[in-house]
Amino acid sequence: MEFSIMLGVALIFLFAAILYVTIKNSGRDRERENKEKGIELIIYKKEMDRLEEQLRRKKISKDDYERLRKNLEEQHLKKMAQIRRL
Repeated sequence: MEFSIMLGVALIFLFAAILYVTIKNSGRDRERENKEKGIELIIYKKEMDRLEEQLRRKKISKDDYERLRKNLEEQHLKKMAQIRRL
């Protein structure tokens, strides 16, 4: 009878340890994902600002601006999807 009680306690302890590690790892994964999303968003905003500045200074035409902006948005969406998959 004592063996079955000890076995039950050991299984409960093992289950609690597995649950703790799982929760802790998911929190770390979420933090890393949020950090990567933040970095990607900052890069995207800086690139958009750079394009707008070039348009204002007449270094690129309106058509080039639209084409480059569309390409930048597509790249941003691809990177965000890649971050979500990881």
